[in-house]
Amino acid sequence: ASQPPGCEEIRWGFEGVKYQITAVNWKDWRNSVTQQDTFNFNRNHSDRGWHKGFVKASLMTSESGWLNDQGELCLRASCSSRRAMQQSSSEKCLGHVGLKNHGATCYMNCLLQTLFCLGHFRHIAYSIEVPEADLS
Repeated sequence: ASQPPGCEEIRWGFEGVKYQITAVNWKDWRNSVTQQDTFNFNRNHSDRGWHKGFVKASLMTSESGWLNDQGELCLRASCSSRRAMQQSSSEKCLGHVGLKNHGATCYMNCLLQTLFCLGHFRHIAYSIEVPEADLS
C-alpha cells in the first residue's frame, strides 16, 4: 500500500482483531452462514478476507431465501480489537477524520476500521462519490 507523502514512517497495528460476518437467510435463519477469524492487522499485513466457504453469488436468490422480496441481502457483522496503536514521526500524518462519539459509536468505529483494512472494502469506500460540503 502506498503512503501519503511525508507519512512513510507511520506505523500502525490492530492486535487480536476478532471479526465475523453472517449472511442471514431471510426464510430460515438456521440456514444463515457465518465466517469468523482472528488476525493481527498492521501496515504490511492489511488485506484479509474470505475466499471460499461463503454463499455463492449464483445461489443468492429470493427463492433460496438469501434475498428478500426487494432483492436485498442481509449481512450481520461484528468485530473487536484487543489493542490498537499508531506511531508516526511526522505530525502532518495525523490529520485523520473519525467518528464523533454520540454514545456507543466506538463499536461501529472498530468495525469500520477493521473493514477498512480489507482491500475490497477500502476500494468500495474510495469509489463512493460524495459531493463536497459547503463550509461557508
